[in-house]
Amino acid sequence: MTTGKSKKMGRPKLPKEQVRGKIVPVRLGEVELLAETSGAKAYKQTLSDFIRDDLKAWDYRLDLQGVDALIWDGAGNGSRKILGVIFKERQDDGNRFEVNQELIADEKGDEYRTLEMDSELRKRGIEEVWVITTKSPFWRSTIYVKLSKSTKPITIIKRY
Repeated sequence: MTTGKSKKMGRPKLPKEQVRGKIVPVRLGEVELLAETSGAKAYKQTLSDFIRDDLKAWDYRLDLQGVDALIWDGAGNGSRKILGVIFKERQDDGNRFEVNQELIADEKGDEYRTLEMDSELRKRGIEEVWVITTKSPFWRSTIYVKLSKSTKPITIIKRY
C-alpha cells in the first residue's frame, strides 16, 4: 500500500524564465492553414515559428506613429544601405512624405546602424533604427524601430 501524492504524468513545468509566453488559440480556415503550413515548409520553420514571424511583419504602433511602410533594400553585399520610412502624410504633390535613413554595416556585414539619425525621424518620435540580417535558417532582415515613447524597440521581420 502506497501513501502520499502520486506523481503527475507528462512533461515537468519549465522554469519561469524559459516559458515562451501565453498560448492563444486561433481558428484558421482551410485556405489560411494551407498557406501558413506551406510557408513554414518553404522556410523550414515550425508552423508556430512561421506564424510568430508573420505577426512581426507589421506593428500597429508604427501606424499610430503615422508610418505607412518601411522599405529596406535587403541583405547581402554593400556596406551602406537605405531604410526608407514612408509616412501616411501626403505632400502637396500628392506623394507620401518619405525619409531615407542611411545605415552603415558592421565589419561582418550583418548589422546596419545609423551614424546619425535623420532629424525629421526624430521630430516624428523615431529615436533609432537598425537592421540585423541572418542567413540561418533562411535569409531575413529584422528591422528595429525605437520610438521615443517606448523602452523596447518594435521588431519587423522581412523574409527573402
